[in-house]
Amino acid sequence: MITVFVSVLVLLILAIAVSPSGRARALGFLFAVPVGIVVYFFLGIGIARWLGVGRFYSLPLGAEHISDTDIAVSVLFWICLSGLVIQWMVGKGKRGA
Repeated sequence: MITVFVSVLVLLILAIAVSPSGRARALGFLFAVPVGIVVYFFLGIGIARWLGVGRFYSLPLGAEHISDTDIAVSVLFWICLSGLVIQWMVGKGKRGA
C-alpha cells in the first residue's frame, strides 16, 4: 500500500515539475482526495440520521450492512467525482482569465 502511495506521489511531482499548467491539475487531484473522503463521511452520516438508522450509511454502494470492498469503491467514487468537479472548476477559471 505504501509503495502505491509513493509511486502516485512521484508521478504527481513529475507532473507538477513538467508543466506549469499541469500544476493546477495535479494539485486539484491531490485536493480531491480529502474533499471526496469528507463528502463521503458527511453524506453517510446525514443519510443515516435522515433515515433514522443508528449506523453509517454508505453511498452509492452498500447500505447499513457493508463490506470493506463496498466502502473502498464508494470512497473511490466520491474522490473521482470530487476530482471531476475540481478539474472543471480549474478549467473554467483558466478560460475566464
